[in-house]
Amino acid sequence: MKDFENDLIYYSNPDPIEEPRFLLNSLDELEKSTKYSVVCNGTERVVYHTDSFDYVVVVDDEAYDLEISIHTPFEKLAIRPTSFGIVPSVTGETVQIHLDEPKKFTVETDGGLHDALFVFCSRRIEKPENTTICFEKGKVYNVGVLTLKPNDTVYIEEGAVVSGCIYADHCDNISIVGNGIVNGACWHLPDSNAHRFFIYIKWCNNVLLKGFTAVDGPSWHVVPAACDHVVIDDMNICLLYTFSEPTRLRRISYAVFCLKKKTKENDGADTMYLDTMSLTANSTFQTRTFSNHELI
Repeated sequence: MKDFENDLIYYSNPDPIEEPRFLLNSLDELEKSTKYSVVCNGTERVVYHTDSFDYVVVVDDEAYDLEISIHTPFEKLAIRPTSFGIVPSVTGETVQIHLDEPKKFTVETDGGLHDALFVFCSRRIEKPENTTICFEKGKVYNVGVLTLKPNDTVYIEEGAVVSGCIYADHCDNISIVGNGIVNGACWHLPDSNAHRFFIYIKWCNNVLLKGFTAVDGPSWHVVPAACDHVVIDDMNICLLYTFSEPTRLRRISYAVFCLKKKTKENDGADTMYLDTMSLTANSTFQTRTFSNHELI
């Protein structure tokens, strides 16, 4: 495991990356967790690994009976955010959790936020009838930069991984929906940010981003610039953000869970509610939990 205090290399001004650094030939090339395994309702789910956290996307249409196995010794266990009131049953290395409805939370052992497990439970999103671009389950797609056109509907099926960035410019009536994963690691060096937005949508009207997981992008992850009528609903955004300070380097891992926007009855202004948890820094490993923050 990486020593976050001594092994971090930060490139403060990286050279621009003009093309993806690598191509994925299969899902087997994506690193899997060695610390955690997860079974939900009797079916094992894939737990992915990054340098900063592990994560699992759990999609089901019923209640969630989760069995999380932790393959390293631990003394203390924390389920965050604590406001959810999730009380696990722990037997040896096995953690059992029952959820009547989908929730998104972290499993942390002995305060080790650098190797926490992010658990993203969601309802299944079916393929829209007007789908124009479909990424199918069990496959990996190297898109480089996926450039959308007006009226495009992108469906990312559960179990599909799209490697690359997404871009739209002056595109009305576009949607990106599904329970799959968009992975942006090919566009940046390890331990470094890059000069490229991950999901960049500008001058667009009527935009829907729903259900999918955006992970490990090169820089800012979801950037709707100069857009109107944007709905971001039940997305998972997880990333490592590395930045320099005059006296030290800091490394932050966090996930943002986006809830559907709500409209104020008084003035009609659009409001986006975000739910964020497990904000960690490499030097102090602090945790802060934010719930239902209102961004206008």
